[in-house]
Amino acid sequence: MQKLQGKAVHKLYAVICHWLSLYIYMLVSVQRKFDAREYHSAGEFAEDVRLVFTNCYRYNAVESDVVMMARKLQVCQSADLIQHQ
Repeated sequence: MQKLQGKAVHKLYAVICHWLSLYIYMLVSVQRKFDAREYHSAGEFAEDVRLVFTNCYRYNAVESDVVMMARKLQVCQSADLIQHQ
């Protein structure tokens, strides 16, 4: 593995921030729907959350930092959903 330097570090940081901001926006959208009581069931809520993760995995490289962070978050999210059923 190569050590990133200079512009490569800044470019990688910009890409990660861009994708993270998109996923944060999607999660905030889920939060808004939740707060507005637009979900009629836990299943609808879970479906939207899964869609956020599905899009992350579909549009990012398997070994990207964004996907690795999403996997960790999804494990926590899945455990919380199971606990609250």
